[in-house]
Amino acid sequence: KMTLPKVLMFGWELPPHNSGGLGVACYGLTKGLSDLGAKITFILPKKLEVNAPFMEVKFDRLPLVNAVAVNSLLQAYMTAWGYRKIIVNGKELDLTTMGDTIYEEAIRFGNVASQWASHLDHDLIHVHDWMTYPAGRAASSVSGNPWVAHVHATEYDRAGDRPDTRIAQIEYEGLNNADRVICVSDLTKRTVMRKYGIKGDKIDIVYNGVSMDDFPRVDTHDLLPNSKVVLFLGRLTMQKGLEYFLQAAKRVLEYEPKAVFVIAGSGDLEQQLILQASLLGIGDKVIFTGFIRNPLQRASLFQRADVFVMPSVSEPFGLVALEALANQKPVIMSYESGVAEVIKHALKAHFWDTNELANMMVSVLRHKELGNELASGGYREMQKLSWNEAANRTMDVYNKLVIRNGVY
Repeated sequence: KMTLPKVLMFGWELPPHNSGGLGVACYGLTKGLSDLGAKITFILPKKLEVNAPFMEVKFDRLPLVNAVAVNSLLQAYMTAWGYRKIIVNGKELDLTTMGDTIYEEAIRFGNVASQWASHLDHDLIHVHDWMTYPAGRAASSVSGNPWVAHVHATEYDRAGDRPDTRIAQIEYEGLNNADRVICVSDLTKRTVMRKYGIKGDKIDIVYNGVSMDDFPRVDTHDLLPNSKVVLFLGRLTMQKGLEYFLQAAKRVLEYEPKAVFVIAGSGDLEQQLILQASLLGIGDKVIFTGFIRNPLQRASLFQRADVFVMPSVSEPFGLVALEALANQKPVIMSYESGVAEVIKHALKAHFWDTNELANMMVSVLRHKELGNELASGGYREMQKLSWNEAANRTMDVYNKLVIRNGVY
């Protein structure tokens, strides 16, 4: 009889301290795995009171997940420049243990990882995205246990054709060293094979899921009552295709003057996008809400929207599209997204085809029955993509590894 695996997991973030989909994915997956009986110790690079380098947090919602935070400044989606800014601002605090650059900090997190690996009982190691690859590698070399690299995004998704070579190098070494690689879509699998030379038979695809509990029904009657609402929700970065979204919005307004475009999120392009909207002459029709952390506010944005648009330039998966479908909203997405592989009931265009994006938005805003058909069909498909399903697939990966390693 198989015993259930004890997993040492390294990640960047967990809700409510998340800055994007990665924390949500880690939470959903660990909850699913713990429901299956896996025992998980989750190690986070969380910036804490400087005097308390290690802290154990028991999450009441995740009975079998033991979350431990390491005193570090790493945050998800952080750029080298953003990290530098924090270091400079933090000099007055006594942050002498920190790496001076984001790369050094990823390596330092790795060194701490090897200490954890030597005194925590585990069968295998599971890490999420590049900052934790050095940790996976270091932990595995100490314990001799296999490790899994889980790719939610690559440097080529975040930076396009101008990757940070040091991050790309960490990804290359990590993915080549890992025992198995999990990708969130076939799109991501192909990127990992093409850019990093990983063989396809070493990669498993585990699609993300969505939790229906995250979206209570909300009364949205008072929100923009006389408008047709087009919603974007995500980070305001090059990867998300917002410049194309705004160009399409200008066209939509020629046909649907009552349309309002809500951009919910924060990121390094925020000022640039506000400027672009005003230069396009549509500044009064675009609402920038900033980052929405409150679950009720998120639910109310989704539920008020007439259509949700995800125009990503490069989207390894695109969890937010599933969230829109969970709220029974029609979705327009770019072909350049992993979620497009598994959701058929959505309108799809290339991110650069702003005329097509605009036509699709106008069609959904004008034709209620089209929107309803997309929403109900997408809702049915979305329900198959649960975190329990993702956890089952991940457990299959674990079993292959741990059996091979002779633990069972």
